[in-house]
Amino acid sequence: MERILDMKIRIVKEGYPHILLSFFIGLVLVVFNIYLGLLCFALCVFITCFFRDPVRVSPEEDGIILSPADGLVVDIRDIKDDTLLKKDARRVSIFMSIFNVHVNYAPIDGVVKYIQYKKGQFKAAFVDEASELNESNTVCVENGKTAVILKQIAGLIARRIVCDPKVGDCVVSGKRYGLIKFGSRVEITFDSTYNIAVKKGDKVKGALTILGVRRASGE
Repeated sequence: MERILDMKIRIVKEGYPHILLSFFIGLVLVVFNIYLGLLCFALCVFITCFFRDPVRVSPEEDGIILSPADGLVVDIRDIKDDTLLKKDARRVSIFMSIFNVHVNYAPIDGVVKYIQYKKGQFKAAFVDEASELNESNTVCVENGKTAVILKQIAGLIARRIVCDPKVGDCVVSGKRYGLIKFGSRVEITFDSTYNIAVKKGDKVKGALTILGVRRASGE
């Protein structure tokens, strides 16, 4: 079950240059044209909201995988992962609109075993081909029980992927591991021994919504 969000709202440090720039431009424009200045101030407010980083209290149940992002589930499929997991797996794709929180969260506790950044195109993030063609950053997190693959995918507007940890770093379930600026897509792949707890079309919350639940022995 999702926990209630803390009322505290932070702003990620990556947002301050954009916020200050739009505010400064608004100050300059208002001298010459008050309407353009007010429009720029409105943009400043929108950018501030975009870079919000709400404090969240994640579920602490054993055997769960949390959503790494806010957004809309646009695809769920069973796949054969021959690269990192090397087994049958399940992949959930989440589209993040410009109105979603864009902080990315670790879905499990673990150690970062692999990171690969790939240059690519900037197609609309909600289309399936964006997964293979767009700029992306792939992270594999493992612990003694399971492993997950996280793929941050740039979108039509998003041109900056932020990934905080390095190979060998530990991440904590429900805590920030990265950010994608201005609209994007996040895919998470995990062992097929987990039952999917969401369906296509569901809206999910990063660090709060449970995407996968480990099947009991014998199921």
